[in-house]
Amino acid sequence: MTRHSPSSSHLRGLSLIELLVALALSLFLIAGLVAMYMSTRRSYNIQQQSAALQRKERLTTTFVGSVVQSAGFYAAPQTYTPYTAFPVNSTFTTAAQVFYGTSASTNGNYADTLSIRFLTAPNDGVLNCLGHENSGASIQLYVNRFSLDTQNDELECILSGPGLVAQKQPLISGVTSLHFLYGVDTNGDGSADVYAPANAIATSQWNAVRSVEIILKFATRQAATGQAGTQGVPVTFRATFPVRTSPL
Repeated sequence: MTRHSPSSSHLRGLSLIELLVALALSLFLIAGLVAMYMSTRRSYNIQQQSAALQRKERLTTTFVGSVVQSAGFYAAPQTYTPYTAFPVNSTFTTAAQVFYGTSASTNGNYADTLSIRFLTAPNDGVLNCLGHENSGASIQLYVNRFSLDTQNDELECILSGPGLVAQKQPLISGVTSLHFLYGVDTNGDGSADVYAPANAIATSQWNAVRSVEIILKFATRQAATGQAGTQGVPVTFRATFPVRTSPL
């Protein structure tokens, strides 16, 4: 019986060059998959940031806009006048004054405040800055004060008034700058013709405020990582709210 040995050409494995070529092709494919993954992740993070910013902008319009547009409202006009509804106190130094603000800035970021008054009747549907209406049994004066919590980067509201315990509530997170400009009617035609910050408004001009512009700066995350600890370019939001009622 004759035994045949396999040919050496049939037992030959891959050469070093072939292995290197296969490895290069594999690395090329893996690099393509990684690039595709990173691109998808960046797009997702950008979409999430955009959606979050839009939600915050809507909340700003809801909370601040509705309160500004209710400034100077008073229930029971047969009983009250603007002068009796909004008397002088330590903050509002002019009778019938319903707006007051302060200005503060550091390194291009602002930490302004805005205080607004209105007088509501029980269950009349006028919402304060906490999103509540007067659920008591009598007419209530509300003072709504918007400010910036610089430690936590939050737009917050403090609600107070005669007979009330002051309540503080954060409204919007990720706010690094809060700035207000006031539209003042300087010629008595009922429309704002000059916009100025609080520190540029004379005491006698607060009763001539006809609109309020809010300028917020939101912190963003780097789109590449999406991590909260890596800051991206701040985004600025501006909105102007007309005053529906004039105290005088």
